[in-house]
Amino acid sequence: EETLIQWLNDQEKGTTTVDYKNITCWYYGGVWLHYLINNDALSLYMHSSGEDAFDSIHFCAREIARIFYKNHPGINIRWIGHPHKRNNLRQTSI
Repeated sequence: EETLIQWLNDQEKGTTTVDYKNITCWYYGGVWLHYLINNDALSLYMHSSGEDAFDSIHFCAREIARIFYKNHPGINIRWIGHPHKRNNLRQTSI
């Protein structure tokens, strides 16, 4: 968590609504990010839209993975895709 927070502190910060709740988000390279910690696991959500959404998410994910692997070589990162059209964050695919 500390590694992520240090990186996020250098990014633009704001609030947005996700699943009908106002949440704190950070903006990096066309991607809005927010995170949750559950059961000793950090979940980072990346949201993007528009023509370059997939490229933006790919670029952002590579940068985040680079930072985590550099600071925590043994870390396990698992990427989970969410459907394009969904009603809430619980609708995921693994």
